[in-house]
Amino acid sequence: MTTGSLQIEIDLSTTTSCVAIYRNGKVIQNDISQYLTPSFVSYAKGKELIGEETKEKLIKYPECAFYDVKKLIGRRYKDKSLQDYIKLLSYKSRIKERITGRCIMDIKEINKINTIEKISSRIK
Repeated sequence: MTTGSLQIEIDLSTTTSCVAIYRNGKVIQNDISQYLTPSFVSYAKGKELIGEETKEKLIKYPECAFYDVKKLIGRRYKDKSLQDYIKLLSYKSRIKERITGRCIMDIKEINKINTIEKISSRIK
């Protein structure tokens, strides 16, 4: 998108996301002075954490940090290649099968079941 001297570019990839705002010859950094935001989401004590904050907690609370969720979008839960991939994830016990055969996430910390798409949309 271009508006006068302002350009906005968006890249929502699997491991990192970037919203680059180019204004007056400079790229503006995100709210923690970075250009990239890790594609991580977690929930703790009723609070949602996104990006770097979640990535830092991954080692201490691996089952609460959701990453690589975009690789699960649109895939059938019983698909063998998906099941092989899920075994590698630290939050594998959270992934459940939806009535439609797609994946959902059990997020105990906020007593909620979320779709993979909804979790992915939280990454900014």
